[in-house]
This record gives sequence, C-alpha cells and structure tokens, in this order.
Amino acid sequence: MRSERGDTKLGCILYLLAAFYVIWLAIVMVPVFQANLELKDEMGQIASSYSYFRGNKNKAVEAVLKKAQELELPIQKRDIRIVQRKNMVEITITYKRTLNLLFMKKEMTLKPTVNKPTYGINR
Repeated sequence: MRSERGDTKLGCILYLLAAFYVIWLAIVMVPVFQANLELKDEMGQIASSYSYFRGNKNKAVEAVLKKAQELELPIQKRDIRIVQRKNMVEITITYKRTLNLLFMKKEMTLKPTVNKPTYGINR
C-alpha cells in the first residue's frame, strides 16, 4: 500500500524563491536607505552649525555636496535647498535612485529634510 502525504516539491521551491527574493530586496534597498540616513545626519550637523558658515549658503551647500559625493549619491548643487527663517535653518535635498529589483527597475525619489535652530546669526 502506498503512503500519500500530499507534499509537493514545487511548493517548497516557491517558498525558497520567495525567501531569496526578499533577501535580494534587502541587499539592494538597505544600502540606499543607509546612505540616505547618513546624508540626513550630516545635514543635521550642518544645519545645527550653520553659524559656523556665517550664513553663507554656498559654503553649507558645498559641505552637503561633499558628503553626498563621499556616499556616491547622484546629487548636484541644484538639488540642495537651504532656507533660513529667523533662528531656524531648513535643508532639503531631492534626488532619485534607480533600484534593480531583478524583474523590474524602480525609481525612488528620496527627500531628506532637516530643520534645526541656529544661534549667532542675525538676518
């Protein structure tokens, strides 16, 4: 008499493929978000120490751009916006990254923004 359990190898293979795809997504997406967080952290430090730049936006933009180049992010000067309001500085960057998700390419728009108080600048 034959024992029938109802198991199929196809189901196991599909679960393994799904697990590998999730791992692939993590490998592709984690570095993008990690670089974005590092950039946002640097933007926060630049905004907090904006008085060091004596209100000179170009120096602050160059500092942000330098960090973006270190992280190999596709950011140009025109993507960086610095706005000073009374004792607050807001730095916003908008840029796009293309992710290879095996079966398709997805373009993500990232927009890190920081808003910090500044001290010692009267404008």
